[in-house]
Amino acid sequence: MNAKEYLNQARDLNNRIKSFQNELDYINTIALGPSGPSYGPDKIKQQPNLEAPFVRYIDKIMELENIIQDEISKLFALKQNIARTIAEVGDAKLEIILRERYINCRNWEDIAIDLAYSQVHLFKLHNKALKRICFSSDNSKNS
Repeated sequence: MNAKEYLNQARDLNNRIKSFQNELDYINTIALGPSGPSYGPDKIKQQPNLEAPFVRYIDKIMELENIIQDEISKLFALKQNIARTIAEVGDAKLEIILRERYINCRNWEDIAIDLAYSQVHLFKLHNKALKRICFSSDNSKNS
């Protein structure tokens, strides 16, 4: 694993959490939405289902909420490790670039605007910063 892959672990995990949250939002929308009646021949003969429509989604919602909480805990610990690694770079300007990109998960355009750099210059500084990253294989485990 190289320095960029190590640092990108937090961005990847952050995106994974967002994906789970999107799925949870979708399930919550379905659970709270009205379910239409079915008038097929099988439904007319059966007893009406008096159970609220959201009940069948509760287990999935709870499962996703637990997964999201576990992933957030992992993300927090990972970001702490990455932040310690970035702090060892030894150049405040380079550390800010790395923190904005890999801890705060910001895109290059926004970082360049905030720091008043061209993207080309920002990329050069980023490459310089990556060369200063030292991490052990113990820090790179994303369990």
